Amino acid sequence: MNLLIDILKTPSVSGYESGLKNVILDKFKEYGLITAVSPLGNISGKRMGTFPYTILIDAHYDQIGLIVKKIEENGMIRAQNVGGVDPRVLFNLPLKIFGNEIVKAVVATKPPHLQKTKNKNKIPKISEFLIDTGLSKKELSSKIRIGDPIFFDVEPEIMGNYISSPAIDNKGGLWVLLKLAQFLKSYKAVPSVILRATVQEEVGCRGAANRVDDLYDLAVVIDATFATQHLADDDHTFPIVGGLTIMYGPNYSKKINEKFENVASNNHIKFQREVEESVYGTNAYRYSVSGNHATCGISYPIFNMHTPNEVVAIPTLLSIVELLTNFIKKFGGNK
Repeated sequence: MNLLIDILKTPSVSGYESGLKNVILDKFKEYGLITAVSPLGNISGKRMGTFPYTILIDAHYDQIGLIVKKIEENGMIRAQNVGGVDPRVLFNLPLKIFGNEIVKAVVATKPPHLQKTKNKNKIPKISEFLIDTGLSKKELSSKIRIGDPIFFDVEPEIMGNYISSPAIDNKGGLWVLLKLAQFLKSYKAVPSVILRATVQEEVGCRGAANRVDDLYDLAVVIDATFATQHLADDDHTFPIVGGLTIMYGPNYSKKINEKFENVASNNHIKFQREVEESVYGTNAYRYSVSGNHATCGISYPIFNMHTPNEVVAIPTLLSIVELLTNFIKKFGGNK
């Protein structure tokens, strides 16, 4: 799990993914893949095969966060949302601001004793929160600037078979991609395989919309989905220990989905069927409308999506690696 911990600790707020980009690129090169980087920041690693069929596997590597919008005269900072941060989770939250240097901060929170009764249940807009670094505006001037990204300062924690951290969505998927790269290092591929780590999914699936020259027959998108938990137990959620989910809906190939289900059943891999709540919810939409290929989606249920403490079952991530490696092998095996 060390690799997963490392990438979880590396900030990659949408539009500011460069630090993690270099980590991914180095890993793809280490595992002998043919690499390419798009101007937007998508990273591809390709293993050429011997059979005229190409599988592209996508996982976005950006995460939600904040951006410095204004520095007040008293040194307090106001921020803007990047990609869907829920204001409810910001109260008293520790943060890191990535400017000329890393500056630690905390979201200032008014004690409940001083709040008027009518305001106690009010959730401020993100622009109304004040972020306190303990520094004056003058002291901050050489350290950070308007436009610098802000990251949740919460450490990953392994809890038995689970891991809790910011950005499990979708660094869990990125970790799967890197494990597949390791598998491809020693595998003489029958189909060609392209692993693509994409940017800016959290702000409109922009990375997947960025057209590239690669041609492929199947696009598989890995992303997080909703786990069943307190106050989130409807038909859009899935047991966190119930296994990976295979996506159904207009974006997806039923024929290929059945092949994935056969591979899962033959290898005793737990899976659940998921009907996608919104056709625009993941990169799958961009792939399904962008070319002459089939599209599939594989997801992993997480607790607390888009909060500083997302939680995933580690065995589910491992099962996605197992499913995809066996799916690739089904095209002819090692030769």
